Formats: sequence, C-alpha cells, structure tokens
Amino acid sequence: MSWRSKGSWQVSIDTTSLLASDLQILGLCFLQLNDKANAKVYLDKQLHLLREADEWLYLPSGFNARAAYYWEIGEYVLAQKDLLEALEISRRTGARLGEWETCINLAQLHFQQGNIAKSKKYLKEMQRVPGMELYRFRDQQLLMLQNALYGNNRAECAELSVMSASGEAALEG
Repeated sequence: MSWRSKGSWQVSIDTTSLLASDLQILGLCFLQLNDKANAKVYLDKQLHLLREADEWLYLPSGFNARAAYYWEIGEYVLAQKDLLEALEISRRTGARLGEWETCINLAQLHFQQGNIAKSKKYLKEMQRVPGMELYRFRDQQLLMLQNALYGNNRAECAELSVMSASGEAALEG
C-alpha cells in the first residue's frame, strides 16, 4: 500500500482504478438490463483487476457491487460473503466510505432475510463510522429501512439520527 506511505490517495494517472471503475459500472448496467451473465463477467473482472494491482482502497466498492449481483440472483450467502470481505478490508485500510456503505448493504440484506437483530446491528455500526454524516445520497433507503425496522418506536430510531430534516418530518407526519 504505497499510497499510504506517500501520503497520497491517488497517483496522477491511475489507469488501473479507472479501468476497474468502468468495469464495475458496466457490470452494474448489465445487471440493471437483466443481463446477468455479462454482469457477472464484468463484476468479476473488476475485482480481479483490483486484486492483481493491489488496489485495496477500491476493493470494498468492488465487493459491494458484486454483492448486489449475488443479491439480485438470490445467492444471499455469496452476497453476505462479499459484503463481509468488503467490511473487513474497509476497516483494515481505513476506507470509511466503504465501511459505511457496506454496513448499509448488510443491514438491508439481513432485513430482507428477516434477521431484524443483525439488520439493526449493522445500522448502528453504520452510524458509528466517523465523518459520514454529510453523505446524504442513501437517505431515502435509510429512511425506508428505519421505518420498517423501528416503525413508531421513536426512542430506538432516534439513536441512529441519520435522517435528514425532511425524513424526520415524514416520520412525524
């Protein structure tokens, strides 16, 4: 992890991570188009490329993307395996956004499988990731999950405090 010793997050020309990002987007596009065969090919390629290049900072995003594929085809054990690997790498490398995103995905996966306790556990872990309170792009998903998990139990839901002002108004209304 030479980027850590140099104190830089990205080199001036980072072709490996850019190519991997393109492969990931292609894989997710194919997944949206219901072309699962091509989705798997591209999502596997991006992970292989990142591993070969020793790009640990980007691996959590790659595992989250492939977990979305496994989730879509009903392979929940494989989705969870990828998410747990993403979480471990994120925590080991200090990739907070990866940790935050993975906790959300694990909470959603466990909720879908009916494991409410684990879903709540990962939501609370997500809340403890420092510096993520300004990321709002998943607020709608979080609000829906919190409503499903906590319903009208405002005291328990207030512990999370991840909702925007409009989200709080929606809960009260």
